[in-house]
Amino acid sequence: MHCTFHINQNLIKKLQKLLGKRFYEFSTQFYATRNTLHKPIFESKWQTLINQYPEAKQYLTNTLYNTKEAWAHPWICRKFTAGLHASFPVESINAWIKNYIFNSNISLCELAEISIPSFMFTSIDKKLEEYLPPAILDLQRNKIRQCVFYSALQYQLPTNQHLEDIPDARQITASCMISDINKNQIMSMWTVAIENKLTYFQIMLRSPTAKFHLKLIPSRWYYRNKDASKEPFLVASKFESDTPPIISQHNVPFLTVIHQISQNSITLHERLTDIQLYGKITGLTHKATIKALKKKDMRIISILEDYLKDEEQNENVGGDW
Repeated sequence: MHCTFHINQNLIKKLQKLLGKRFYEFSTQFYATRNTLHKPIFESKWQTLINQYPEAKQYLTNTLYNTKEAWAHPWICRKFTAGLHASFPVESINAWIKNYIFNSNISLCELAEISIPSFMFTSIDKKLEEYLPPAILDLQRNKIRQCVFYSALQYQLPTNQHLEDIPDARQITASCMISDINKNQIMSMWTVAIENKLTYFQIMLRSPTAKFHLKLIPSRWYYRNKDASKEPFLVASKFESDTPPIISQHNVPFLTVIHQISQNSITLHERLTDIQLYGKITGLTHKATIKALKKKDMRIISILEDYLKDEEQNENVGGDW
């Protein structure tokens, strides 16, 4: 099947200069011929077209007529095309996919079968395989696979503006990465505006600025005697040829645990996930509020105010970091 858009482009390129002002009239008759349903009528109209426009005879006869089964309606009407006559919808999707995965040689069938972690994040996947046991490795690879279901947009935050100053900031989740690991300078800020969910690996597909380090994964999940502090920062496979790996000459302080807590000292609440903890706190405060309202008990206000004051003091002592 030949694309009607490209046929039209070739007609303009080959015949517009030859036919001059008559080209528009020729184009109208050409498509009337092309859209004929009956083969004998097509042949008759085609001969009339050649007789009426002899300047176009060579191109029409030697090029288009020889491939009429691939573009003329009397032949293609017998083939299922879902109503499509041009290839640009497929080409635009294909161009987007090729740009997205940064590989012009892979087919759609191969794309459906590939392992996203090993294909898009080759170096990262090898490091994960080296450091993580099978169960944890599968969980991490599954997180990487999810990156293709998100889209990342870059937002240049002005120097005098904070994230909370941005309209609809609740719809934006920000992620920062360090540019110079010795100076701890902020390199970039990326945002993902999809229901407050952020997949860092999607950001890595957008820019070599976003880098991955094994210290982003808690060391308790590593194989024994594995130390990732001297491992390099890694980028997505599509950027590897242009981005040499950054290897820290020191420990990676901003990716290490600040407060070491022994497993025995972790309480039940500290084991809860954020969602579970939120539900637990909300349930308790709701019950306490109902009881306080019934008894006109003002102590709950004092308790909450004291808690908030303590937390504010702790935050001030801890500093901005």
